[in-house]
Amino acid sequence: MPRLDPQQTLANRLAERLGLEKASLNGKADDFAPAKVAERILGFIGGRLESQKAAGADTTELQKMYDQAAKGVEQGFKEARKILDGMGVLAGNIAADIDKTYELIQTGMKDMAERLLPQASEANQSSLSANASRFEAQSQTFDLSVTTREGDRLRISVAQASASASSSQVEAGGTQAQGQSIQVGGWQVEVEGDLNDQERKALEQLLGEVQGLSDQFYSGDYAGAFDRALELNLDGRQLASMSLNLTQTSVRQVNETYGRVAGQEAPSSAVNSDLREYADGLLEALRTANELTSSPSDLLRDLLKGGMAMDDRFDQGRLDKAMSLNDLLLEGLKGQVEKSAEQTVASE
Repeated sequence: MPRLDPQQTLANRLAERLGLEKASLNGKADDFAPAKVAERILGFIGGRLESQKAAGADTTELQKMYDQAAKGVEQGFKEARKILDGMGVLAGNIAADIDKTYELIQTGMKDMAERLLPQASEANQSSLSANASRFEAQSQTFDLSVTTREGDRLRISVAQASASASSSQVEAGGTQAQGQSIQVGGWQVEVEGDLNDQERKALEQLLGEVQGLSDQFYSGDYAGAFDRALELNLDGRQLASMSLNLTQTSVRQVNETYGRVAGQEAPSSAVNSDLREYADGLLEALRTANELTSSPSDLLRDLLKGGMAMDDRFDQGRLDKAMSLNDLLLEGLKGQVEKSAEQTVASE
């Protein structure tokens, strides 16, 4: 994956959310210092407001434009932080620079409001802050870089679709696509790069399977099978084999192993149908990912992490457990998918 400058990532997101071309705020490396990024963002917003004020726009119109810009800034920062966190770089100086840029823009926005919106009341400002917070909470997203089996590089940006879009999507039967934009269930997906019909179909199917796995994990495990499976301290291959083969023999063997590890007899609920169904779903999703890329485990892991992190039903504890289970199962299932693919090639 090519190295991305964190401040450039932020600038691109802010540009998009303010209605500009993604690269319109780009510049030399020095131009991505917090003060420089803030200066360009504030210059654009302030210039547009001043232009409209000079053209005769009243306070109500200017307030509406200001509110839209503030919401765009909130969403841009939210998305940029999500991307950088997904890349594992949102820490130290990078996190400090992002926070500094946000602070400078917020200060500049406040000064701008006092200068250009003198009639704006404290109530209006409070309403703006509340609206921005709600908007921020609804603008979660994550980005992935994928190399397809055809050798094409894709950037996949996944965001939560609006409630109305999600509803119409379900009524339409699952997916909608126009250009390089795909809607799958509650997700709106933007794809940058070449995606042929077969790859697009695989991607749509994979995204649907990932959403199904999130639902399955959240609603399942009534008897604690996921917790007990993790407590067994099995490696990925052993856990995957156990999960997919819940025969009476495997249940007995798992109970015996649990007893040795935990020092007590495991109840019959140490494994159950929830775990098997989840492992089956994960295996199917992994096979679908294998149609799209030569690194199916990495792609599926990233999609699951991003998707579950966007899901409001998952608190940090549930998310940590889900990712621990996913990592172990994917480690064990990877070999099965690779072996199956090799057998398919050999038979052709």
